[in-house]
Amino acid sequence: MRRALLFDIGGGSTELAWVRVGCGPPSLIGYASLPVGVVSLAERFGATAFTEEGFDAMVEDVTARLVAFEGVHCIGREIRDGGVRLLGTSGTVTTLASVVLNLERYRRALVDGIALSRQDADEALFSLRAMDRDALALHPCVGPERADFVMPGCAIYAAIASMWPAPDVVVADRGLREGMLLRMIRADRARLERRRSMSDRS
Repeated sequence: MRRALLFDIGGGSTELAWVRVGCGPPSLIGYASLPVGVVSLAERFGATAFTEEGFDAMVEDVTARLVAFEGVHCIGREIRDGGVRLLGTSGTVTTLASVVLNLERYRRALVDGIALSRQDADEALFSLRAMDRDALALHPCVGPERADFVMPGCAIYAAIASMWPAPDVVVADRGLREGMLLRMIRADRARLERRRSMSDRS
């Protein structure tokens, strides 16, 4: 694997990170924060998000926002050449994984780190799209609190998967911001250790 495209579908935004991997520590090639997330789409589209026309409109909206990032980094060409891993983190991709695994309740240990084939992810997406809001509210891995946000999240995922058709997607039950925060904490601890070491020597 030479490259990884990380995406984090949030409530008000979707984060993209294009990363070089393979030799040495991963390095960031490009990053974008799109002002669209599951909550903002749900508020804009309301009940129409559960219709075919509304879903397609959400996908088109998000796809238009991805074009600039693709234009700069040519990720689609990299995917066609091979060696690119798609990695998603959010309630949307963990829900897709739960549907693929046919879980009776959400289990992080089974979902975190799983690689979904494109076919399995597409079939899970189709299964969720076939449900109305009431059915989603009753789904053990969705529930009433998230029922309004599943279709917007699926639309964002569908746009990403269509723009960048990698053979599979790795699911992470953690966010990009969480990783950045952990990295900052580790760096701060390392600085403190160096100061203590210098103080002990003096």
